[in-house]
Amino acid sequence: MFFSSSRPAATKIIGTAGIRRSLPAARKELVQAAKEFSGLKIGYRGDMAFRSAEVIDVALFLTDGIVQGNPVQTTSELRELLFEHIEREQREYTDSLYRMTQGQLIANAGEIEANRICYNALLTTAFEREQLILLLSNDKPLTSVREAWQAEQAENYDMGFSHTILRFCEDIRQAQQPEMTM
Repeated sequence: MFFSSSRPAATKIIGTAGIRRSLPAARKELVQAAKEFSGLKIGYRGDMAFRSAEVIDVALFLTDGIVQGNPVQTTSELRELLFEHIEREQREYTDSLYRMTQGQLIANAGEIEANRICYNALLTTAFEREQLILLLSNDKPLTSVREAWQAEQAENYDMGFSHTILRFCEDIRQAQQPEMTM
C-alpha cells in the first residue's frame, strides 16, 4: 500500500498492485486497516500467497448464514470464539477450585486432571468448521467435553484395569520361571 501526499488531503490516493483509486480523505481506521492488510501478505505482488490463508467455500458460507439466520463467521472467527468460551469457562473452574477445601481437592483430583487434559486438547486441536459449530452450540463446551471424556474413561476403566492386572501377573510369572539355558 502507498499513499500519495502530492494531492490535497481530500483526495488521497490509495494504490494496490498498480490499481489507484481516489477516495475522500482517508480516515485513520482505513489507513490502519491498509497497513494491517499489507502486513499479512508475504510480498506486494497480488499473485503471492498469504502466510496463513483460510479457504472459504463462499456458497456454503453464504448458505449457512441465510439458512441459520445468524451472522456468518469464518472458521478462524469460530476458533477464536471457542477459545474465548473455553478460557472463560477455565477461569470459572479455577475460581471454584480456590473455594474448595484440601479434602475436596483430593476427592476431585480425577475431575481436575480430566479438566486439564480436555482444556489442553480443546485449545490445541485443529477442529473442522462443523466441529467448531457443534462445540459452540453448547453453553459450556469444556465442561461437556470433560464429562464425556470422564464417562468414556469410566467405561474403559474396568477393561483397562483388568488388562493391567493380567499383564502385571504375566510379568511376575515370567520373572519367576527359571531361565532355560542351552
